[in-house]
Amino acid sequence: PQIIKLYAAGDKEASKRLSLSTTVYCFDLVLLLGLPALFVMDELLHLWLVDVPEYAVVFTQFMVVGQIIGTFSAAFYAPMLAANKIKSNSIAAVFFGIGQFVVLYVLLKLGFDVMWVQYLYLFMVVGFAFIVKPYILYKEIDYTLKELLACYWSCSKVLLLSLTFSIPAGLYLSDDLAGSILKIIVMGSSVLLSSCLFLDRVAKQKLLGTKMGQNMKPEERAEYLKPFTLTSILKEEMMNLREENEGINIILKQANRGIRKDKFSAFEYGLYYIKQEEDR
Repeated sequence: PQIIKLYAAGDKEASKRLSLSTTVYCFDLVLLLGLPALFVMDELLHLWLVDVPEYAVVFTQFMVVGQIIGTFSAAFYAPMLAANKIKSNSIAAVFFGIGQFVVLYVLLKLGFDVMWVQYLYLFMVVGFAFIVKPYILYKEIDYTLKELLACYWSCSKVLLLSLTFSIPAGLYLSDDLAGSILKIIVMGSSVLLSSCLFLDRVAKQKLLGTKMGQNMKPEERAEYLKPFTLTSILKEEMMNLREENEGINIILKQANRGIRKDKFSAFEYGLYYIKQEEDR
């Protein structure tokens, strides 16, 4: 609603910034749920259905991938609605829908594998997310190619960094219940950490995109962004820690001595103090 309200009020630039930043946040949230589900889908369906039908796991995985990619398509629809430029999108949807049905009918008649249902579904999702809707935004609503690419890149950074931790976890952790829970924790945490890692940069870009941010002195801007900057440093320090056992004690030590852990230590003391207050 806010995207439409800003556009209707004539503040098209603010509407555009909100639309693109919302796309990034939505992508991160969907990835937070979808990425762990992809890797533990087999265990989830066996736990839920017990007797899992053929193709159920891979079909569901394709649907999850489609939902993650489809975040762009869904988010890009809001500015089209705000600008009343949905005609081209509707025509493309009809064209792609009928084309998908015809091609799928022919392929199945020729004896192709049933997985082509999902291949064509994913092709359609990718087409709308990366070609059709960005083209409409660029051609009809004055979004620039640079702005769209920046949005895709922001999402890609979180995805790539998350996969760096998720793929090894998916390959090397066991497939039993405990292993699946651990996979979900590791993968969910990797998405959260990856998203927070770039939070201060996003905040700086958003601040500089406002008149207030542009009019700030450098020291005022630095003070405003300080919470975001410190949060990113804290995340970096946490990612640098490794666990060691000394008897019954668990010791967290720095993997790289060049990265300090003072903010993490302060964070721990803060949590300890809060626990002491709650236990009174």
